[in-house]
Amino acid sequence: MKKITAIIGSPRGENSTTAKLTKNFLELVREYNPNARYEIIMLDGTSIGYCKGCMACTKIGECVVKDGLQDIQMKIKNSDMVILGSPVYVHGVSAQFKTFADRIFVWLHTLRLIGKPSMMVITTAGSGISPTRKFLNLILYLLGTIPLGRLEANEYFNNDYTSMDFCRRKYEGLAKKVANILNDNKKLKPKLMNNYYFWAMKSKAKFGAQWLPYENKYWESKGWFKMSYNKVFKSL
Repeated sequence: MKKITAIIGSPRGENSTTAKLTKNFLELVREYNPNARYEIIMLDGTSIGYCKGCMACTKIGECVVKDGLQDIQMKIKNSDMVILGSPVYVHGVSAQFKTFADRIFVWLHTLRLIGKPSMMVITTAGSGISPTRKFLNLILYLLGTIPLGRLEANEYFNNDYTSMDFCRRKYEGLAKKVANILNDNKKLKPKLMNNYYFWAMKSKAKFGAQWLPYENKYWESKGWFKMSYNKVFKSL
């Protein structure tokens, strides 16, 4: 059984269009891979607080504030695939998603989900998809994941985007691709940007040891200072 965990940064709960589009897509994936299971986590229903900027995570490797974050992190780590989604709020991700991203700061320095397949989901009632996509791409690559594709819908042009018909019409091919990768019928291939962000974080951890002692020790213990993303991926 393969597990997919979707993190949705919408404050609208069951009324979230981002969550509805995500659920339709995951049900479509299950049509091609009945053994796939999924969980959609709505960040507005969690107790994740703001980052305090204490930088303790760069010393011990985890956030010292104990709340709902740790449970979500455990679910993500134990998943076979991760989906990150947010509606557009003022040309960017929602406050809920930004708070989540801030709190996993040390994970971004250590590519904590390296090698996992991933996707993003963005919905809007107007503009702002492009900058939101850029931010979510950044987070997915800094987590070390390999993006397979994205779901994007604009209410101005797709007023039926919460329907299964819309999802099937636009994303059936992507659903088949995800199902095949989870079935091990299709190989997962790292992208050029995986290697780029690996190199960027390697440099930060190596030359920024004074400010990032945990990250430096983490990379050293993994032997990653002498490796590329592709070599790490093949060793997983």
